[in-house]
Amino acid sequence: MKRGLGMHENDISNVFDRWNKGVLDSFLIEISRDILKYNDEDGHPLVTKIMDSAGQKVVLTKRHKLTKGYW
Repeated sequence: MKRGLGMHENDISNVFDRWNKGVLDSFLIEISRDILKYNDEDGHPLVTKIMDSAGQKVVLTKRHKLTKGYW
């Protein structure tokens, strides 16, 4: 959506929010929505600053705490 449609992270999050209220209701859609909404201290989307190196990703938990996970 970002590359193909040029959408901003917040707009993509809103689409995921609508999807999560329908037949696509799932945990993955929900956490993707939450991660896209999360802004860093400077007000910019944190997801744009995350680099996936060595298969590690940072995820936002339900309590809005950032944790590292191995995938």
